[in-house]
Amino acid sequence: MRWLENWLFPLMWSAFLLYWQIMAVKVKATQRLEPVSSRVVRVILFGTAIILLWDPAIPLRWLYWHFMPSGYWLF
Repeated sequence: MRWLENWLFPLMWSAFLLYWQIMAVKVKATQRLEPVSSRVVRVILFGTAIILLWDPAIPLRWLYWHFMPSGYWLF
């Protein structure tokens, strides 16, 4: 069961990104571009989220506070 906890979400995200890339092959050309500042903010937010989800040893104590008891029924 440990492999499910470790690999379920990375596999789901990988499958989603692969699907997204495949579906984006034959789409219409871009009509207008996103402003650079908006893109930078979005990339920083997503990068931060990925790091927080992926790295189990971030030294911020408040990230590890539990608000619900842990168990497989919550997973």
